[in-house]
Amino acid sequence: MITTIYNAHRDDIHGLVGVREDQFISGSKDGTVKLWSIGGKLVKLLQEDNIDYKKWVTSIAVSYNSKKYISGHRNGYVQISKIDENCKERYWKMSSDAIVNCKERNENRITALTTIENNNFYVGMRGGFFLMNGKNYKTILTTKTSERDWVYCILPISFNSIGVVTGTELEILQDARPKRSGWEKTAIIISEKFNNKSNQRPFISDIKMIGGNNHIVASLFDSTSRVIDLVKKEEIFRTSEHSGRVWQVLPIDKSSYFTCADDGTIKSFDIRVNKNSLKTLDNHPGRVSSLHHNSHVLVAGSCPDKPNDKNGAGQLFFYDMRKI
Repeated sequence: MITTIYNAHRDDIHGLVGVREDQFISGSKDGTVKLWSIGGKLVKLLQEDNIDYKKWVTSIAVSYNSKKYISGHRNGYVQISKIDENCKERYWKMSSDAIVNCKERNENRITALTTIENNNFYVGMRGGFFLMNGKNYKTILTTKTSERDWVYCILPISFNSIGVVTGTELEILQDARPKRSGWEKTAIIISEKFNNKSNQRPFISDIKMIGGNNHIVASLFDSTSRVIDLVKKEEIFRTSEHSGRVWQVLPIDKSSYFTCADDGTIKSFDIRVNKNSLKTLDNHPGRVSSLHHNSHVLVAGSCPDKPNDKNGAGQLFFYDMRKI
């Protein structure tokens, strides 16, 4: 390990996103967004300290040109700010008419943010997602995917297709414009049913491309990670070494990736070798909920279940990729 930042945040770290090769931003349940160097130095506080549990940073993304960041919040607000100038550019509330059975304070939370090449971006929340104009911030297209679940991930696959996770389903959607209005469902890649033996629905928490445009790697709350062949539309690799929810997958190259989970571990896998992990990193204070890497450093965000002065709070761990 290179270093550890013990009080990076005062609560869970909900996202780590690269800005440049040597910098990344972190967003937290404590309501803050921070800019860090890949060596572990705090560069600046981008979003003010203000622990308000209705305003958690629930999702975070960086514009394609790396000049702005977008943060989504538990109360349904989206904020766009310039990184270098540390200037808030826009702050507005998104809304959905979908009816979801949940705590009132979670009804409007922003659950997915994805930026694309022209600096437009997707916003996911209960019931569906929005394609937003990156210049005037107006809605280009609204897509409904469910009456009772949240959109957790939106992944561009090609110029006219995306992968969308709604609850426990991963669907491939194709842009049907101008013939039809909006996106057209072409395939369901993962569809998990609720297991009555478990109190946890097998939500799909993260999806990424791996090995080009033909494979998706996914993490699920049923302790698994899976690789899906999009051409054959079938699962080609599955692991279940973690205990508890798997929060994120992080591809490293064409065939290998990291996972992180509730059990406080990070594991590496190579789909060419076998289904056993190649390496396990542990000794984190609680669940590991977020990962980021550049060419030589892996960064992990972890937090105790009950952050306080005794247990500590949100921590950042920096690992030398060459020694993992």
